[in-house]
Amino acid sequence: MCVDLEIAFEQTLTFFQGGSKLERARDLFEQALEKCPPKACKPLFLMYGKLEEDYGLAKRAMSIYERAPQVVADEDKFEVCAFPTGK
Repeated sequence: MCVDLEIAFEQTLTFFQGGSKLERARDLFEQALEKCPPKACKPLFLMYGKLEEDYGLAKRAMSIYERAPQVVADEDKFEVCAFPTGK
């Protein structure tokens, strides 16, 4: 199921490329993260942060990356804490 979810969001990112309908993409990520179990949400946080880095606000990307360690499973905390931002 998690792989399917990851693929669906990658397709969503492709659809929203260029920043069009960015607010809708944000809504989709927030809804998914609300329902996603901690063990499966790491890729969503990383994709959401990347979307903000590429098409949104650096401040929002940082907020997403700061929120991730509080939510993801223990084994994923190091990876989301070490994820660098491009802006």
